[in-house]
Amino acid sequence: GAYQSGSRIALLVFPLFIFATVYTKTTLNTRQKFLYLCGFLVLVSTPLLVFNNKFSNRIQDGFNDIEKYKSVQNINKETLSKNNNYNTSMGLRFVMWSEAMKIIKTDNNWIFGIGRSNFMPTMIKLHSEGKVVDEIRATPHPHSEYFNSFVEFGIFGLVSLLLIYLFPLLFYCNKRYLQHKDEAVKFAARSGIILSSGYTIAGIFDCYFWIVSLVNFYILTNVIFMSLILSKTAKLKE
Repeated sequence: GAYQSGSRIALLVFPLFIFATVYTKTTLNTRQKFLYLCGFLVLVSTPLLVFNNKFSNRIQDGFNDIEKYKSVQNINKETLSKNNNYNTSMGLRFVMWSEAMKIIKTDNNWIFGIGRSNFMPTMIKLHSEGKVVDEIRATPHPHSEYFNSFVEFGIFGLVSLLLIYLFPLLFYCNKRYLQHKDEAVKFAARSGIILSSGYTIAGIFDCYFWIVSLVNFYILTNVIFMSLILSKTAKLKE
């Protein structure tokens, strides 16, 4: 599924899933874990670096996007209009993140933000004043969960988002669960780490909490894993 989608975010988080699976496997010693991870990295990187395929092309596109964006010196309307090198998948993200930072720094927006779903109206307003480029005038969010939370709800929104990511992750990383004698508890802890860390990293490049089904999936799956861990450990104590 990751390969067919051609998503660079899928390529970014997939090795993390393997790492979490191998690292938390208590039946392997440290040397075995190291060898497994090295073998996996070779297995994944070789076809990406040696052969021409969908993923390798997407990776090269990403590096090309960054190189093109570097040629744009000053992020302003005049410079960007003259140099179309910003108009790429990564380039436009950098432009949106730059605009998000400008909004955050304006007045007291860093404290309380500009309000829910107000990023697009703000971009439309700035575009009408000639301050942002055409391509981002109607974007609903800055394509980063972190920037979006900061822009919409200020520092309180950013801290809340970090807690949404980190609280479950810290819960699952408890050695008592990862090394528990019950296989269901260990499974839920390992899977929870994969779920939370995957969302944490993917959120750097897009706003998955804008998609209702992905919000529900994150919440319900965490509830299931946590409930399984707590109920099983409580039952075993009895």
